[in-house]
Amino acid sequence: MPSKLIRIIAVGALFALGCLGMKYRTEWWAAGIVTTTVLVYLVAIVTAIVTTGRNRAAASAFVAVGGVYFLLSLVDSIRALLLTNHALALLWTWCWNAAIFIPSNTREIGVFGAFSPVTLGRSLDMFLQTYDSPNIAPILVSVFVFRTIGHCLFSWLFALVAGWAAAAMYVRRTRELASN
Repeated sequence: MPSKLIRIIAVGALFALGCLGMKYRTEWWAAGIVTTTVLVYLVAIVTAIVTTGRNRAAASAFVAVGGVYFLLSLVDSIRALLLTNHALALLWTWCWNAAIFIPSNTREIGVFGAFSPVTLGRSLDMFLQTYDSPNIAPILVSVFVFRTIGHCLFSWLFALVAGWAAAAMYVRRTRELASN
């Protein structure tokens, strides 16, 4: 099987795992996705060191952009300011209102029955509450896991776009140099 096809399948599998984690949003899913994210960036660092040419450019940009975003999402004083919180809160609100989220464990069921984040502002408030308190209510644990996995998915997305753009720029620059 060609290397490019394997990469496409791996990327699809990673995003599918991330979406499953956001759907079932347990602490185990969050730990697994964060660990996977760290491993992906470690592999990309090794790839950037070992390879040359277009692959090095792509891996370097992948790590630089995705890794920096991921690290910023871990810093307490910065992560509450990330614009992607708005996108995640909007996704949370939309999925809730569309009845996509079904309680994944019994401790959430009672809390979920009395709660409905009908507005983006309410969802953003919930996201910000998960940054402040170490002892959070069951509904906020679910939001915390959703947000954590969402930031991992955003880091992968940003990394993929940066890696693709860097590889394309490298190829373009190589062609320009070859034609001169």
